[in-house]
Amino acid sequence: MVKNGNLDKPKKQLNKSKIIKLIVGILVIALIVTCIILYIKNESFRDFSDKYIFRKEIQSADLVKIDLEANKLAGVYAYEKYVLVLEQNSLDFYNRFGNKDGNLDIQISTPLFASKGNYLCIAEKNGQKLYCIQNKNIVWQKDIEGEIKGINVNKNGYVSVIISGTSYKSIVEIYDNNGKELFKRGLSTTTVIDTDISSDNKYLAIAETNFSGVLIQSTIEIVSMENAEKKPDDAIIYKYEADSDNLITNIEYQKDSLVCMYDKYIDIIKNKGQITITGGTINCTNYCVTVINNEGEGTVTITGGNIKVKNSPYAINNNSTNKVIITDGTINGSIYNLNSGTIEVKGGKVGYLCNNVAGAITISGGTTGGIDNKSTGTVTITGGTTSNITNYGTLLIAEESVPVLITGHVLNYNNGNTTINGGTIKNNGGIYNSGTLTITKGTIICTDSRYLAISNSGTLTIGQKDGNLNEQIEIRHDENGGGVYNSGNLYYYGGTIKGKSADDNSAILGKINEIEENASLSVDIDGNLEVASLVTKENVAEVDGEQFTSLNEAINKSAEGTVKILKNISIVESEKLEIASSKNITLDLNGKQITTYMESYNITNNGTLNITDSSGLDSGKIVSRGVINGIIDNIGTLTITNGVLKEYIDGNGSNNKNIIRNKGNVMLNGGIIDASKRYINGIYNIESGNVNIIGGNIIVKEAKYSNGILDNSSGIIKVEGGQVSFVNFDNNSKANLIVKNSADIDTISGYAGNVTITIEGGNIGNIEVAGTTEISGGIINSIDNNISGKLNIINGTIKATNGYGIRNFGIATITGSITSTTAEAIYNNGTLTLGVNDTNVSKTVPSIVGKTYGVNNTGTFNFYDGVIEGETEAISGTVTKTPTDYTVIYENSNKKATLGIDAVIDNVIKVNGVYYKTLQAAVTAINGMTSKTGTIVINGGIALESQVVIPEGTNITIELRGQTISYDKAEPAIVNNGTLTIVDYMDTSEADPSDVSMIKNTTGKAIKNNGALTLGINDGTQNANSPVISGGIEGNEPTIYDGKVE
Repeated sequence: MVKNGNLDKPKKQLNKSKIIKLIVGILVIALIVTCIILYIKNESFRDFSDKYIFRKEIQSADLVKIDLEANKLAGVYAYEKYVLVLEQNSLDFYNRFGNKDGNLDIQISTPLFASKGNYLCIAEKNGQKLYCIQNKNIVWQKDIEGEIKGINVNKNGYVSVIISGTSYKSIVEIYDNNGKELFKRGLSTTTVIDTDISSDNKYLAIAETNFSGVLIQSTIEIVSMENAEKKPDDAIIYKYEADSDNLITNIEYQKDSLVCMYDKYIDIIKNKGQITITGGTINCTNYCVTVINNEGEGTVTITGGNIKVKNSPYAINNNSTNKVIITDGTINGSIYNLNSGTIEVKGGKVGYLCNNVAGAITISGGTTGGIDNKSTGTVTITGGTTSNITNYGTLLIAEESVPVLITGHVLNYNNGNTTINGGTIKNNGGIYNSGTLTITKGTIICTDSRYLAISNSGTLTIGQKDGNLNEQIEIRHDENGGGVYNSGNLYYYGGTIKGKSADDNSAILGKINEIEENASLSVDIDGNLEVASLVTKENVAEVDGEQFTSLNEAINKSAEGTVKILKNISIVESEKLEIASSKNITLDLNGKQITTYMESYNITNNGTLNITDSSGLDSGKIVSRGVINGIIDNIGTLTITNGVLKEYIDGNGSNNKNIIRNKGNVMLNGGIIDASKRYINGIYNIESGNVNIIGGNIIVKEAKYSNGILDNSSGIIKVEGGQVSFVNFDNNSKANLIVKNSADIDTISGYAGNVTITIEGGNIGNIEVAGTTEISGGIINSIDNNISGKLNIINGTIKATNGYGIRNFGIATITGSITSTTAEAIYNNGTLTLGVNDTNVSKTVPSIVGKTYGVNNTGTFNFYDGVIEGETEAISGTVTKTPTDYTVIYENSNKKATLGIDAVIDNVIKVNGVYYKTLQAAVTAINGMTSKTGTIVINGGIALESQVVIPEGTNITIELRGQTISYDKAEPAIVNNGTLTIVDYMDTSEADPSDVSMIKNTTGKAIKNNGALTLGINDGTQNANSPVISGGIEGNEPTIYDGKVE
């Protein structure tokens, strides 16, 4: 085409799709090349690709292996991208394919390795060689004087070396990255454990330990490298001492912090500075790691954020002299104050706070998980909510503009000094105080029946001694528990105390040292609460129409007469009562109650005191709420006619409390002594004290722990009536106990060997003794006679309904009756004698009847009288002795035992139907009779083996009945010192004229007559042939009616 004389050339058009495809192709190729390069060069990318793109599974057969000869190998170490192998002084570099990629000549056989960044340090362990390597080049090398124990290198190539084997215990040397020595320090007493150099080359940390003492002491010193060069004396800028016996094993700088590993835990130690946390979250899950350790003059301020500690209780350690301040945020671990610094909690939520030394904790807001204040530390709480508090130092709770709420227990120990000037303590653990606790304002509430609102063994002051009785103090228990329990010192000047109105859970239990002047202690019942408060003094007692505001004033007013109680009253330690020796006072309870809060005895009686209750209701009481001693210390004469004396609080196992301690004379005519609490003595009788129980009741609930009467005296205890639960004798007691008439005693017990017990009557449950006991009357359930005991039962009844009647380990003589309906009547392991060893043998008395055995004997058993019965057997064991010529006769399949003549006796010599083995035995039997008169009947010839003696005062007739008594010795056959009649037959109608009765001695005299001797019967008829006395008679002339003397 021609236009305007010009030839128009046709135009080319671009192919856009081709251009786009070209560009995409180039990009794909570039991406592939890039991925290949990354795959080859970048291990992380390669691992990711193998795992998630190519889905490769690495098998052990695919792993790169480097074959080494063990006998040549010195060490293997991972450095940068290489595996280093040191063998035969050659350090070989192996790449990731297992191919050797260089080597260095290193003259070391036992290597120590250390690396950081691209610097590697190698030393000969316990040798001198030291090399510094960067990449694959030796930068410098040295021979060190001494023995190398450890090495470290930072990322800049600065090297620290620990050396021993010199005149020092340890030496630390520092070299820069050119091998120039920068610092050298010798240590004489400590051993260097580890070193590290900060990443900015400014600081050297040295961990050293002193092993020379009893306890291990680890220390960290921080060295300023600048000072080391310019001012060597000031090189050490900080020193940290670990707790004794906590061994530091490793240290390492991480940024600006030094991580310190102990043998038990890991810590982070800040050199110095300030930390401010305004938000975010710090998570710490490592075991025993402290998140923040504030050192030197460091300050930590937390205004928000969270510090979460999972496996360690330590969130912050404040080892500085400065502050940790929390205004907001959450810290779920503990904060420890280890120095003289301060922890301030103004808001937020924190865990446990611990004041270890002399630091301070102040809480004005927020929520705190608990406080442990030790040593001389101080804690001030003016706001916020706090859980459990343990205090050994100084604690102040003072509510100001923000409410204070303590939701856990408060434990104020030993030297702890706690002051409560306001706020509310409401918890389930109450307050325990063994230090000093002062309450001037506030509310204390306990909600757990296992605890008291306040338990005090130290010094407790409630209110201020300022005359104001209505102070803003309330102490109460909202469950079944007490208000205040005091075993220390309690000064009560104001406020209200409330506890449940049960014995153990009253408003106040224990001593009250002092109350406000011109005030009285008022204890009233409000629903189920007992309420204690202070009120203005009112008239409480009357003497002859005159009324008094104190019981002491009334007693002091009267030398002799009646002091009448007008209302229920409470008296404290400073108001204790004393009756002078010159006074004769009757204390009329008048149906009212005197409650005492004292440590010492409430009443000391040196004179004459009679306690009675004229109300006729028997409701008058003296009740002790003291912790240590009881109600009355009696030195004079005390008579209780009516009323109740009661202990409210248990004693303790090592020292029983005494309702009455008596050194004088006590008479109980009526009333009740209530020792039903544990470790209480109703009456403790000592020295030469005497006790006479005529009526009344001494109550013991558990005799295992308490005593109705405990005696340690040389006096007399007489129980003639009334009821006594338990009478016990101390081991040193020398008392006499007399029980008679209608006395009722549950148990008499004591193993004192010098006690004498006489029981003439009464009803006694059990007797357990070791002294001398004589029983002549009364009814007794059981007796336990100890190894040193001497028991004599003359009369009375022992009837066991639960177990044995008598268990004897000592000496027991029994002529009374013993019965057990459940076990053996008598168990004997000592010496047991039944009856009397005489010729008058009884088959009925004493009567011993047991459910199993009558007598179970494993000791010595003398059976002289009586009958023994048992459903199993009459006697288990052996009988040691019986009367002469007697043996044990068993009947009813051995279930009954009596005494009978020994079966070996010939029925020759008889007295009253009883046969005897010898003539002398028959004479002795008659002499043992009350009349000492009797006839011996001879039924056969007798050859005497020894001389027969007729005792003086005995009247004996020998009826020979035609028999002969012969003797063949020079001494007389019979010596008569009494009255002796010898006849042929007492009934002459039985006589045979041919019989000749004879007594003859073929060697000596037949009879020596020192008394009165008669032959025959004066009946008007003479028999001249019999009886015959052959051998003659010497001494007094006989009277002869029959027979003859040859």
